[in-house]
Amino acid sequence: MQIDQIDLAALAAHLASALEGTRAEGFVRGRTVLRDAAVARLACSELEAEELVDTMIGSGLLRYSDDPAKAGDGGAWRIDPTRPDATDEGSES
Repeated sequence: MQIDQIDLAALAAHLASALEGTRAEGFVRGRTVLRDAAVARLACSELEAEELVDTMIGSGLLRYSDDPAKAGDGGAWRIDPTRPDATDEGSES
């Protein structure tokens, strides 16, 4: 699998639909839920799915609502498949 061949906006839309009603709380737990859903959708490795999650975070498709460095799990992950910069995979964020 090559990350640059994956439609990240479509993957984010799938994740949003698949995880609807599920609140991905906590930085690590939420990332794990997102990664596992990407593995299930794409039949890829966990490492490849982690790279996809990182790429989607960089493009603004996935955002954590709190500071992940803070103690506690008050934040939650947000999935926004409509981010305009999501189609510009070559940009750095």
